[in-house]
Amino acid sequence: MKKSYGTNFHIHLYTPLKLVSDEKLKKLYEAGLDEIRFHPNLDDESLWRRIELASKYDWDIGIEIPVIPGYEKKIKKMIDFVSGKVQFINLNELELSDTSSKHYKLSDMGFKTKNKNSYAVKGSEELGKKILEYTSKKSLNGHLCTAKLKDSIQVTRRLTIRAKNMALPFDTKTEDGTLIRGCVYLKELTPCFSYREVLKKIDKNDFVKKLLKIKEELIKKLSVSKEDIVVDKVKFRLLMPSKLVQKNSSKIKKRGLVPAIVEETPTEDSLEIEVEFV
Repeated sequence: MKKSYGTNFHIHLYTPLKLVSDEKLKKLYEAGLDEIRFHPNLDDESLWRRIELASKYDWDIGIEIPVIPGYEKKIKKMIDFVSGKVQFINLNELELSDTSSKHYKLSDMGFKTKNKNSYAVKGSEELGKKILEYTSKKSLNGHLCTAKLKDSIQVTRRLTIRAKNMALPFDTKTEDGTLIRGCVYLKELTPCFSYREVLKKIDKNDFVKKLLKIKEELIKKLSVSKEDIVVDKVKFRLLMPSKLVQKNSSKIKKRGLVPAIVEETPTEDSLEIEVEFV
């Protein structure tokens, strides 16, 4: 990246302490890393001293941790330890997630969201503000990143960048980083409440063959080029320009298909924000 964007291009890296060694830090510094952020384990102090290995290099050193309600003493103890060894600490408001059963779910540990419209954990932001007061007494720069900030700014920026890379030629990119595209669904795979569960159970090869056949039929029926219709092999549907779907919705319906204009995220799961059947 330094070779591509120049030596002034700022690069920072996150790492847990279990991966840290003097040899690795030396290589990172010599490669041009400008800033390193450590994720210390608040429940295990045994590796904390590895943070000190970074102090021999001329770069920015920081700590980044989630603000876990009930961990006030542990967080303050960690701050006492890193004071004078790092320049800053980033505190992230803790959030619940829909992680699968093979991982720990915070909801199973007694944490609750602060309201029905947020994934942020109740008490995390309040503790974060309290910790910021403590860091100021230690002459340590502290930053609190709330879930609202991440959702409104950081996530949007990431989606916008991803949309540029993932958008099909006929997709419309929005200011929020989402994509608007025309979609044609098979009746049995039309978005509904249990849509994602249905997708997991289908015979994928069978549906791809079916969609490829329908694509060829629609190319002739709608008098368009093959580039105007794309088979989505992840969600088993056809993608095409929104205007094409709107203009030919009646023809598409006569074929027993379901046309729609969809706004969705440019992510692996293409999460639907809005589905408008036409």
